[in-house]
Amino acid sequence: MLTQDSLIINDDGSVYHLGLRPEQIAEKVIFVGDPERVPKVSQHFDRIEHIVQRREFITHTGYIGKMRISVLSTGMGTDNIDIVLNELDILWNIDFETRTYKQKHTRGLILRLGTTGALQESVQIGDFVLSNYAIGMDNLGHYYSRYEDMEIQKHFELWCKEQNIYSPFMPYFTQGNVHFNTYITQRMSCITGITMTNPGFYAPQNRLLRSVSYPLSHFVDRVAAFCYQGNAVLNMEMETAGILALSRHLGHVSASLSVVLAHRKKNIFATNPNANIKQLIESGIIAITQYDIKNI
Repeated sequence: MLTQDSLIINDDGSVYHLGLRPEQIAEKVIFVGDPERVPKVSQHFDRIEHIVQRREFITHTGYIGKMRISVLSTGMGTDNIDIVLNELDILWNIDFETRTYKQKHTRGLILRLGTTGALQESVQIGDFVLSNYAIGMDNLGHYYSRYEDMEIQKHFELWCKEQNIYSPFMPYFTQGNVHFNTYITQRMSCITGITMTNPGFYAPQNRLLRSVSYPLSHFVDRVAAFCYQGNAVLNMEMETAGILALSRHLGHVSASLSVVLAHRKKNIFATNPNANIKQLIESGIIAITQYDIKNI
């Protein structure tokens, strides 16, 4: 039996942070960072049966045809992803009455629809980037698994030595679900590669605002030159590595699909970001609703 310390259930029978009860979440979930983007997704639902808001976490659950689906705002950063992924797993796989694990494991399907900044000249504003891999510049992944066993991790560490790149921390790598990613690439135009997940928006993404010392100011630019088996570091954002890493750890299937709204090297921005996001949402909904997780 799980203790109150490890499993916190609110007085209304909902999980601690998300404020959701098990019957209020679907097994297919779209993640968006911005709470205001949730209704932009759920407006495509044929009907909505649950609307729940707690802190920055807003959830709409409903149906598209006969397919039950949820959209949930995670907020920004992998610290929030730690909360969201673990509490979704609680909702899917723990019996709240007995506080024990269910005998049958529910494997959720998660599609992150986000916005991102491009790092390579070949990537254009409005392009969709699908993350084959993610490099976690945060530390979340280290709490869950031994990522140094991944071949890409070994390749990166060797490459850093060859390039004389030093960092006081070692980034971790994780991978998107190959089957789900393949399905997505067969049904929409997108670029695949490595996504860099940063633990902040300013110095961690090399945005330097004051004339003070930033010891890692060139680290991001140098890591952006890394390539593995044809996968370049295409973009940066703040959630993907956490989503892919925890999904794999907890036995769920996930993918991260982002639309480019800024180009860091060219210093240009989308002129009509709402249209770009609308296209991303419409494409993402088709992908997640038509995909059958049982095929894996």
